[in-house]
Amino acid sequence: MPVRRFKLSQRPAFLLRPLALSACAGSAREGGASHPNRHPNPAYIDETMTPAFAAALDATTVGSGLEVGRVLARSGSSPAGSDDVVGRIADGLLLPGGQVLLVDDALEKLHVYQATGEKGSTIGRPGRGPGEFEQPRAAALAAGTTLLVAEGVRMQMFRRTGRSFEHQGALNLDVPAQDLCLIGDTIVTTGSRLGGPILHVYGMDGRLRIAFGAIYKSPNVMVNEEMSFGQVACDGTNALVAFATRGPLAEVRGYRLDGAVVWRINLTGVMANLIEDTPEGYRVVRSPSGVHSLLSLTTIPGRGFLVQWTFRDAEDLASRASYGTILSFLLDPATGQPIGPDTTLPPILAATDSTVLIAYEDPEPRFEVRTLLPRR
Repeated sequence: MPVRRFKLSQRPAFLLRPLALSACAGSAREGGASHPNRHPNPAYIDETMTPAFAAALDATTVGSGLEVGRVLARSGSSPAGSDDVVGRIADGLLLPGGQVLLVDDALEKLHVYQATGEKGSTIGRPGRGPGEFEQPRAAALAAGTTLLVAEGVRMQMFRRTGRSFEHQGALNLDVPAQDLCLIGDTIVTTGSRLGGPILHVYGMDGRLRIAFGAIYKSPNVMVNEEMSFGQVACDGTNALVAFATRGPLAEVRGYRLDGAVVWRINLTGVMANLIEDTPEGYRVVRSPSGVHSLLSLTTIPGRGFLVQWTFRDAEDLASRASYGTILSFLLDPATGQPIGPDTTLPPILAATDSTVLIAYEDPEPRFEVRTLLPRR
């Protein structure tokens, strides 16, 4: 099943001090205990499972075993006002037959491109009615025929008929969805309310089966909710769900669909904001030098989970660049063991077993479909 995960347009990540949250966190815990109102504080992180691995973002780069090849299709930016213009890429899919679908949360519509890269149809328009969108965030395709599009607490469903999609109805979710993925006919979404469970598992009828995965539990529920933002990817072969935190916690965890944690890894050497409690909620002390933030989490069929982080220096931040240096880690789905960081890969939005969808924003949105080279 084609899968994807890449967010150029989500809320800004936190931005300041070096963190060293790893399996050996004793000294960090002591420092956190002396400043209970500063975040992230290791004392508030769920330690149900000790991290099996710590991957360093500032380590010597190595090959991940992934390599992209020739361009199969591409589409660049179009003049404002044309039918081809894309406002901002929030998510995307590689559809069976080679078509590309982009979720545009700025223009609030979906764009479909042919396998050659030529613009095809457009799905939806801004609005709150059936088949209309209000800040769509993520999409997934079930059984090659049912398109799911998440927008807050509403998930719309479309039926694929040939090269077009017809609106089929909508599901009402318990918690606004930031991201989603599928294992068979099981829907997994990310999103929390006041620091509650992060992952929610639904049937195709929209009924909630289970919610789990609260990671940060401080007295400040507003901070807890901010810490819950992240991305999710599904591995149907191993029946596993991977969740990567977006901000300063810098973790990836693997779960079964019953909520059991299978593995957990930390990323160290992270530059992130210092968040401080205030009577009104919290404030963020911003970095003058740079920031690491989550760029994408994608399932590479038969290879593992690909998690990409980016470092934006002061110049990137000033220019509002979506990403800077890209650091990629390939994670073993069974154990979470990482290979990387690899700095040779472009920003990968989606993947099949033989192709990848690459999305750029430099500064206008564009994409390429390229071959994924076989293992050497």
